[in-house]
Amino acid sequence: MVKGKRQRLHEDGGRRPKQYKRDVPTYEFRLAVVTFFKATSIAKALERFYHGLEGTPRETARKNIYYWAKNISKIQVAGSSNSIKSKKKLRAAGTATVLSPATDLQLVRWINAYRDDGAPISSMMLRLKALEFAEATGVRSDLFTATRSWRIGFLRRHSLRFRARIRQGQIPPADSAKAVMDLNAKLRSAMDSLGVDVAYTADQTPIFFEYVPKTTIAKKGVKTVWVRTNGKDTECMVCMLLSSSFGEKRTPFLVLKSTQSKIPETRAENNRVRHGFGKVLWKEVERLQSEYEVQIYGNRCGWWDSRLSVIWLDYHFKGRQHPERPVVLLWDLFSGHWSLEVVNHAKSINVHLVEVPGGHTSVCQPADCAWNRPLKQRMRRHWVQRLAEQLADGSDERPAAIKSPSREEVVRWTTASSRDLATSTISNGFLAFFASHQMNRMLRLLLTRLQIN
Repeated sequence: MVKGKRQRLHEDGGRRPKQYKRDVPTYEFRLAVVTFFKATSIAKALERFYHGLEGTPRETARKNIYYWAKNISKIQVAGSSNSIKSKKKLRAAGTATVLSPATDLQLVRWINAYRDDGAPISSMMLRLKALEFAEATGVRSDLFTATRSWRIGFLRRHSLRFRARIRQGQIPPADSAKAVMDLNAKLRSAMDSLGVDVAYTADQTPIFFEYVPKTTIAKKGVKTVWVRTNGKDTECMVCMLLSSSFGEKRTPFLVLKSTQSKIPETRAENNRVRHGFGKVLWKEVERLQSEYEVQIYGNRCGWWDSRLSVIWLDYHFKGRQHPERPVVLLWDLFSGHWSLEVVNHAKSINVHLVEVPGGHTSVCQPADCAWNRPLKQRMRRHWVQRLAEQLADGSDERPAAIKSPSREEVVRWTTASSRDLATSTISNGFLAFFASHQMNRMLRLLLTRLQIN
């Protein structure tokens, strides 16, 4: 062998000819082959597109060309379409078992809630949550498995991507100022027409069982920064908070994930009598409700739904002192808030619903503007204090054991953090919408009283 030259594998040199054994041609390639074949002959088509094939592979290619020519109408449509010509197989939309559009949107809301809190979402987390929602809606696990192709399609449908974090912070959309002005005018119009001086807003937010800091201290230049956790950083419950434009805070609603009974009668009884929990767990939940002045419900997904919205409306507004006076309630554009059942029930108890513009909750939802950040900061403070206490119990011989907080601890932290929110913090969230409106109302009321006196 001559130095500097690579020994040839074949007498003729070069790479081996393509065998087309495991290659599925695209519709664009099939259309080109059939077009050339019809203009010339089968021998010339084989020589041009399958050059070098001999024996059985060549015979297989010949049969494929005749088969494609027989189905030229389908190949012509697919091969001429920019969106289809690169595909190798086609199947009608809806052939595979997929989640319903409502469940799809529920999954998007779950993603948004996690991202709003800064929690990362991996491909595995997306798959497990999709399987959980599918099971809750009655889709069998052997029919829907949340495959990689489904996840890619789901992300594409909702303009989502797996991205590496490059910055932090929240920048409102370019048209957020207009959205605030439109909502301001809509709320003022609703309050004037109904003759009310106060508005309510409610917002659901995930409460995590573990708040791992996003940064830590390490030596300069180290490539691996490891932190020890208990693996509960993505487990959460939902907290629904209600407050008024005057800073009034109402009883929080918490939703926990709870295993549902497989017996329909028992499941119905648990939902009706025990807030969705079993007899054993309900004893603890009932005690927590009484001790911390909170309402706790449970369902399979640990997420808000239309049934809870109806229960929530009844709890806060059905038995109010003056049911003849209308209530204005600002609510997110969430399907569990705006189902036909919820809207009709709100009308029946004289509650007027006003929706927050989709995509603008960061600037149009008072909770997102003013409360959620201090609420989560207080939750993190509780978790950090608990972590410090656990680490203090360790020694050089026996490292401290980091355990996840109990259900009671998370409930206690949530209610304490909610109570610690100042009245001014709550009312500040409404300033963009109600400041001038309430001032005008107060001046009118004052002038009326002066005229009477």
